[in-house]
Amino acid sequence: MFLSNFVTYSNLIGSIYFQLNNWWCTLFSKKPIQFLGTGGAFEPEFGNSSALIDIDGQTILLDCGFTVYPKLKLYGLTDKIDYVLISHLHNDHVGSLSTFIYHYNIAYDFGRLKILYASDALRNDIEGFLRYSIPALDHYVEFVPLSLFPQIKALDTFGLHVPGFSTFGFEMVIENQRYIYSGDLGDANYIATNCSPTATDIIFHDTCFYPQVKAHAYYKDLQNTLKGCRVYGYHLDPTMKPADCSLNLVAESKEWLFKKE
Repeated sequence: MFLSNFVTYSNLIGSIYFQLNNWWCTLFSKKPIQFLGTGGAFEPEFGNSSALIDIDGQTILLDCGFTVYPKLKLYGLTDKIDYVLISHLHNDHVGSLSTFIYHYNIAYDFGRLKILYASDALRNDIEGFLRYSIPALDHYVEFVPLSLFPQIKALDTFGLHVPGFSTFGFEMVIENQRYIYSGDLGDANYIATNCSPTATDIIFHDTCFYPQVKAHAYYKDLQNTLKGCRVYGYHLDPTMKPADCSLNLVAESKEWLFKKE
């Protein structure tokens, strides 16, 4: 009897330890997506929304707004970026891209910075934008189709941020976990309608606390359309979060924020 009880308790303790260890590793292990900033154009104190994506041993910088290059330099990341992925051409998403391109090429002699593009039209727009400040662009930049990474699917949200303006979000599957990144998106129904999200997906969604602003998704609408999903709001000032907002915010979730090791 004693031996039987001992084995039972030992198995129970072992099971609890295994579950706690998994929980601890999940909570504190480095996430494959780490945000450098979570603010919008008017919240530079929280950094322009931008993230590092680790996939297949490569580091992709998602967007490079006007606060991003200073952070890359501050954190010693300017030589750690393998690709840059741009969601759209507003200044809080590309404002320091030219500076980073020059730094990458001149300071490190790394050659051309690889820029992933989600569509030919967006590639042409990015190229035209960059040539204003980098006339000899072909010497500094190599454009690479996003199809190089089959784990990343572009979500074409043309006109859903600003009418007539090209924008993209992204679906990513990394280590068997599905992530959905909305990009700047005013339509709170888009992800629910086009991505069929489940409770196990992790959704990073552009969020606004003011119903009169149509360029970004209103938090109350997101709470309805993505009810039951794991949603993290970004591109905002977290200090303005309303009391009835039940969404998680990236700015309040340390596991998603870049930490210098």
